[in-house]
Amino acid sequence: MFKRKPKEPSTLEVTIEAALEALDPHDPDYSKNVKTVERLYKLKEVDPSRRVSPDTLAIVLGNLLGIALIITHERSHILTTKAKDYLIKPR
Repeated sequence: MFKRKPKEPSTLEVTIEAALEALDPHDPDYSKNVKTVERLYKLKEVDPSRRVSPDTLAIVLGNLLGIALIITHERSHILTTKAKDYLIKPR
């Protein structure tokens, strides 16, 4: 639905790539470098760079618009509210 811009790699992702490229099994510090890569991956899991997708935002705004239209119609035509039946059920 929406086109996304190509995502530039974060500093953490660039650091992980550099650490992976620097790994050499014949290096005496190999185990130390592996532990460093493991720590970097743990940091990546905790990275709070999650945003609401535009698709989700469009669904929410569509639901709110639909509820507003139903309530406006019910005010002028005196019906009991049934707007919550038209909501998309959470998965």
